[in-house]
Amino acid sequence: MKRAFRILVIAIVAASLYSLTPVALLYLRKHVRQPTNSETVEKLKSNKGGYFGFIVFGDNHAGFIFDDSAFLKLIRNMNREDRFKKLPIDFVANMGDVTFSKGLESDYVTYDKLRSMIKWPVISAMGNHDYQKGGWRNFNKYIGSS
Repeated sequence: MKRAFRILVIAIVAASLYSLTPVALLYLRKHVRQPTNSETVEKLKSNKGGYFGFIVFGDNHAGFIFDDSAFLKLIRNMNREDRFKKLPIDFVANMGDVTFSKGLESDYVTYDKLRSMIKWPVISAMGNHDYQKGGWRNFNKYIGSS
């Protein structure tokens, strides 16, 4: 019985470490400044055609390890979204709560790392998690006005 329990514990720990490896690699990535909302909008002004194609998501809560892990999976799926070439995608819209708690600067750095992995420009709106405790200052610093 003790042996079976040990094997179970080892299997659970190994699976946990394996599933969190992508997040650990994310945290080790060098931070590269991402375009602000205003810079992204300027680029979109040159859009050819009479419409915009876009992807919408929200509540990714960057800075919390389990949310970051889920967001990495979402990014993988988003980046495959144009594989059928039905409609061109011009940008991605994040509808708020880009950070986990109180708009900490470290959460915005993590969000920058995450959005650098998305293959389209990202426009982000401010949510309540981003505004709390003066976090709006960091939102404006890293993302610009929403």
